Amino acid sequence: MSWYQKAQIENSECQLDVLSVDNFRSSISRLKRSNPDAFQKLADKFEELKAQKNAPTKNKTVLYHGTSAKRKQSILNNGFQNTEGERGGFMGSVHTVQNQGMFLTDDRNLAHYFGENRADGRWDTEVIECYVDVSRILDTNQAPQEVIKLGLKLINDYNGTKNSRIPKREWWWLMDQPEFITSIKELGYTGVKFRESPSILSVSKSSGNTFLIFDPSTIVLKEELLFGLRDFMAWVNSNQDFVTSICTISQR
Repeated sequence: MSWYQKAQIENSECQLDVLSVDNFRSSISRLKRSNPDAFQKLADKFEELKAQKNAPTKNKTVLYHGTSAKRKQSILNNGFQNTEGERGGFMGSVHTVQNQGMFLTDDRNLAHYFGENRADGRWDTEVIECYVDVSRILDTNQAPQEVIKLGLKLINDYNGTKNSRIPKREWWWLMDQPEFITSIKELGYTGVKFRESPSILSVSKSSGNTFLIFDPSTIVLKEELLFGLRDFMAWVNSNQDFVTSICTISQR
């Protein structure tokens, strides 16, 4: 029987079967009983590989994205992508915009609220957990004066108003304006953090913030970081020398 079919060490008390996940699990249990030292070395390697898989989360913040079940599967298969989005308008009208990045939030309830707007009811709503480096995110509560000045100009020109401060409800509109987003990128920021309006926070029973992440490829999905028994079995199947060495060393 080839190694591809079965990872087996000569000593019958130290063998790992990779024909299936169930066989692999059973062979690890046998190894634990018959050779505790070898089992511990195997367990240490599993934790090491798991930590390596989780390395992209270091110094990153957990954020959430609400969507429908169908769209969630697409995101898991293809990653986040900048696509067109829909915005509400006059008297319930809807218009299409080109999203300038991916919208995430640091509050699961808020993510679920926005997900319901994209899903066919609450039962179809899914929340995706992910990791993002927020060290270069522009916090609108501490925005540079040049950013505020440009935002006010765009808002006042569009609405014919003379605001001296940016209303909370207008931050969403600014997030769709290429000129505004480009100016923020040029300052070295990778995204924007802003507070939702009190009405949305009340309805969603949330106290979170919304983030616009400019480059979707920098968002790490939690599902990409899961390292389980099947992954470990594949690694063992490709590393016969390691498995042989731990059993040999442990039995000296």
